[in-house]
Amino acid sequence: MSTLAWVHCGRCHTARRFRFAPVVSGLSSLGTKAECASCSHVAFTMVDGRRAFCPLCDGFERIELVPSSVPGAGFACCSACGQLLAALYADLGSWSAARSPNGLRPEGSSQP
Repeated sequence: MSTLAWVHCGRCHTARRFRFAPVVSGLSSLGTKAECASCSHVAFTMVDGRRAFCPLCDGFERIELVPSSVPGAGFACCSACGQLLAALYADLGSWSAARSPNGLRPEGSSQP
């Protein structure tokens, strides 16, 4: 799978670049958050690079990257219960191919 650099942001309601940042600034030992680079909405929170907080399990579980049927797309899921944590994309082309039928488009896209 290609390098995943885009996340479907729950606040922006579109595909945005994401970044990793410490949960508490300056204290990386407390965990890392994957957040939207535009609005800082947190997609998921990880500890030790392998476990993410699952709101359904109410705890930290191993994160599993599940490939999508769309090339260049995948899902970050809880390995214990399968809860979807984030939809991830390698590029905007894969996001456009996977977008929902309600017509949402990535920011700056002229595609129908």
